[in-house]
This record gives sequence, C-alpha cells and structure tokens, in this order.
Amino acid sequence: MTANTPTDPAREEGLSTLSAVPEPAMRTDGTVPEPVEGAHLDVGRQPDSAYDVDAEGPILTPVPDPEESTQAAANLVVVAIDGPAGSGKSSVSKASARELGFDYQDTGAAYRALAWFALASGVDPHDSAMVVGLLEGFGYAIGTDPDDYFVRVGDTDVSDAIREPRVSAAVSAIARVPEVRHYLVALFRSIIADTDRPGIVVEGRDITTVVAPDAAVRILLTADEEVRMARRSAELSGHSAEAVGEQLASRDRQDSRVVDFLNAAEGVTTIDSTHLDFDQTVSAVVELVRLRTA
Repeated sequence: MTANTPTDPAREEGLSTLSAVPEPAMRTDGTVPEPVEGAHLDVGRQPDSAYDVDAEGPILTPVPDPEESTQAAANLVVVAIDGPAGSGKSSVSKASARELGFDYQDTGAAYRALAWFALASGVDPHDSAMVVGLLEGFGYAIGTDPDDYFVRVGDTDVSDAIREPRVSAAVSAIARVPEVRHYLVALFRSIIADTDRPGIVVEGRDITTVVAPDAAVRILLTADEEVRMARRSAELSGHSAEAVGEQLASRDRQDSRVVDFLNAAEGVTTIDSTHLDFDQTVSAVVELVRLRTA
C-alpha cells in the first residue's frame, strides 16, 4: 500500500489517498507464546511532563483528539514502537510487520523527507517560517508494505537520499518546529486509518505518547548505548565508531528537547534488546503483539 499526502492528487492503480478510510479490518488471532529467553519486558511509568506541541502561530493541520486518532477501524491493531537512535526500531519494526502480516510506517522518514525537501528547495532548515511554508507543497508518499518500502517527494524517489549525512544533520531542526509536528502527526494518523491490512506497526520517537497513545500495543525498544553504537556503526560502512557514537548522542540530545523517548510512559512495555540478536528481538515484539491481541 502507498500513502500520499492530501496534496497529491494521484489515484493510480494500487495507490490510495489519505482521505480514503477502509472498512474495519478483522483483528488477528494469536496464541499465548512463551517469552523469548533473554528479553527484558517492563511496563513503564508516566513521564514527568506531557509532550505539548502548542505554540504561537498558524497550525496548518489540526491534530485530532487522541481518543479519535486511531479508531477509524475499530478492529485495526496498531503497534506503536518508540526508541532512541540506533535501537533498531526501523529494521525490527519492518520485520515484525512482515511476520504479522501488517503494514509498516516509518514516521522518521517523513521528517527526513521534509528536511531533504527544504535543502533541495534552498531553504535553511533552521528558518522555521520558511520550513512551515514548504508544507503546502510537500508531496510526500511512503510505501507501507514492508516488502515494498519507498519514500517519494513529488515524483522523486528519495528513499536513499534521506539517509545522507547532510539530511541527517538537518532533521532535528525540522522536527523541532511545532507546526511541522502538528502537520505530520495528523498525516501519520491518516496513514494509520488508511491501512487495508489487519494491523500496522508504526515506529518513531513519540508514537506511544502522541501519534497513537491508544494503540493496542505500545513498546519502547531500547538497548545500552554501547550496543546501539556498535549496531549503527556496522550499518554505516566507512564511519568510525567514535563518529557514529557522537552522531547518536547528538541526535538523542536534540530530539529529547522535544519529546521523551528514553523513558517508557505509563502502559508502555520496554523491550531491552541489549542481550538479544535481531531475530530474538523481532520474536519478542511479535510474541508481545500476539499476546496482547489474542
């Protein structure tokens, strides 16, 4: 399935716009599994302060009430996954969605795509007013099929370009703009409502607390900093562990000013993958989803 921003008029075969809401999907059945050996599951606490994106200035897209945010399909299973940089959110979430037969939404791709769009348009990512002005023409589309993932801005496939260092360096400035967060939260919720599968796995920084606080399953995926650094370094050939570590720490510092993604909110289950390999981490997520939705 492909999700497009409301500004994209295309209705090609196999594509759907965000205004379309499917009939309620049936909930998947699951048996109660044995816990994965080595997995640390912990139900979190309420954070010290709630995330608040209210600010002076125009809000281009109103954010729906949380109680209405993911209830377009009553039986749709929403799996919300948050976590720090290098925790494996994207790869684990995509693999978990594939195993569950769900759609997959990488919310970080939208912030990266907007950062790419700003740079491509000659806009300084730190100029909030100019960034907000780009939203009206931001023709964003993302593939939610875990086996057909792509990111497009207009007619340009930016799946690889949004991972470039220059884009990574600009993302935090983009993500701190309140109007941008309002706009994209509404977009993420529309993509959730538009899924035509039994469920969707949504990953990012504020999914469990802001985008989908009423999700059936809410997870904080984390690991020790040294482990996260090693994993990210292995993904980025040609980058030293020291450089990768500084990049991770920098992203976490900047993003933590906007939302708390390091501590599990009330009702959120922590999966600590420090001592788990990739397959074990995916199994821990899948088994938790099946347990909670049985």
